Amino acid sequence: GPRRSRFAARHEIGWPRYEIRSSQGGVSSAGVNWMNSQVAEVYSETDTIGRSRGFVNSVLSHLIDELLTDNRMILYRNLDGDHHSYIDAVSVGFRSTGEQSLLIQIQTNGN
Repeated sequence: GPRRSRFAARHEIGWPRYEIRSSQGGVSSAGVNWMNSQVAEVYSETDTIGRSRGFVNSVLSHLIDELLTDNRMILYRNLDGDHHSYIDAVSVGFRSTGEQSLLIQIQTNGN
């Protein structure tokens, strides 16, 4: 059968991160962008093969389980309206709040 490796690793500052990498193609990972004692914002990354093989759902589910065990509220930010990322989040139970964020950088001319 196919060789598949699953990793439960820690981000360099100790935050959870999960990854699946298959020798037959496909890679997906999920981790924490930031967190405090009550809230964690998570991300997921995958390639087309990883998505089609369900890897992204698996890594997100493991990450969510760990964070819920720690009693954290979990946020999933869908940057740039990425449709595939939105579908991944919904498939593991996230729902849209309708909220959107905008980051603006202002430069002054020194006056």
